[in-house]
Amino acid sequence: MLLVYLVSGINENDEHPVGIQAAEQVLRPRGESEDVLAHTASISENDQLFKLLNDAYFEAQEYPKGIPIVFVIDAHGSEDGIYITGNPIIPWKALTGYFCQLNKYSKMNLILILGSCHGLQGLKMIESGEPAPFLCLFGPRGRINSYKLQCFYRDFFTMFLNNKKLDDILKPLMEQYRDEIYFSTASGMLKEVYKKYYGNKHSLERQRKRLSKKLKKTKRLSTDVVNERLHLLRDEQKFSRKMFDEFTSKFFMFDEIPENKSRYSYFNFDNIVLGNHIDS
Repeated sequence: MLLVYLVSGINENDEHPVGIQAAEQVLRPRGESEDVLAHTASISENDQLFKLLNDAYFEAQEYPKGIPIVFVIDAHGSEDGIYITGNPIIPWKALTGYFCQLNKYSKMNLILILGSCHGLQGLKMIESGEPAPFLCLFGPRGRINSYKLQCFYRDFFTMFLNNKKLDDILKPLMEQYRDEIYFSTASGMLKEVYKKYYGNKHSLERQRKRLSKKLKKTKRLSTDVVNERLHLLRDEQKFSRKMFDEFTSKFFMFDEIPENKSRYSYFNFDNIVLGNHIDS
């Protein structure tokens, strides 16, 4: 079973709702036989998008946890965010919480397609030390016309329905659209976010100093515990490994999705930070 949401936030008097058209042309004819549930909606207000995202979360709960979800938004976009025709821009991070809860329910099987100019900037939804808002993201690198998006939607859904496995369709799909459409996986996103916020030595040192001051002022812990934790802070590699493990656990939601521990077992400190493994 697959849940698909296609939201059009453009002025349909001036532009074609290509995402909805893809649903009508590809998904609906095969929906019942392929066990695909496609929801489409045209919106004209920002609040309608937030409501749809929230409704999608509750609708998903009618099905077993872990159900794969594809969410498509057709709208205008910029480096700062996405905007529904005639409305103020919605900053990318204003969408983070909505997609996090959907991704969590799908057990990190949410595929997000941002059919807007600069859709790749949706990576800005990722927040340091927070759960992943999606499994992977497709989005235009810069400006893109509706015809190219329509072709991408058609090919993506056709290949996906024919094969059912994202890994198997990714290479031929991206070979065809690499110049226009950007793709990023959760593991690739985590690597970049980790390096930006925690992997940087200056950031790490700031973290160590902040935690050290906090420990020295605390009255809740015994002297032995405080000294033990201060000792850990002085060991740069142990501290780095601990920060990495905590960051990874939160991002991949190990507490709530235990199977992700084996799913992302290769994503460990030795491989990512020390460079003993090159992620493909």
